[in-house]
Amino acid sequence: MPRLALRASALLTALALPALALTGACSDEPAGGASYLLIELVPFGGNSLGKVSAAYVAVKDDKGNPLTNLCVNLDGAPGEVVGSFVLERAASKPANVRATVEVTPFTLSGSETAGVGEEFACGFPTAPLGKTAVLHVDFCPGQPKILRFNVGAECPTACESDRACGAGIGVDGKNCPETACCPSRTPTACSLENEI
Repeated sequence: MPRLALRASALLTALALPALALTGACSDEPAGGASYLLIELVPFGGNSLGKVSAAYVAVKDDKGNPLTNLCVNLDGAPGEVVGSFVLERAASKPANVRATVEVTPFTLSGSETAGVGEEFACGFPTAPLGKTAVLHVDFCPGQPKILRFNVGAECPTACESDRACGAGIGVDGKNCPETACCPSRTPTACSLENEI
């Protein structure tokens, strides 16, 4: 599965200051007790507004300050993990301090040169394909976990304001099903059954 690798070292340095980093790879064992959250991006195949072939991702700290944003080419098989990235929380920082991850679906314009699963430069899409899925996530101390966004998912009924369609943690500790409304504030990453 493709994992995003940030190429700008200045960006990584800036992200390291608040003790939340975006990294392109992780090992099977957390280094020094750091906490990792692998964010998987899965294009939803049944979007009524068009083909979901890209995502605009914004990551913010617990105060809502922007940490980074990126766009990811998701022009792969619907329902399959096409792109991913890893959030890392330093072992010296509390794992329960939340970060906000926002994912907005859109269609590629055709001028992008990034391959499937790779990042590319862009601003917020002028024609998003539906609502932005917003999750407020924490980390599980010393444990790597996986959280999935079904990008562009559409639920049969409108989700309440404190819920996201196809993103977050379902009632069973598994990732939210693609057409379900799940809490936008995850109970705790430790409740996820999966590990990297």
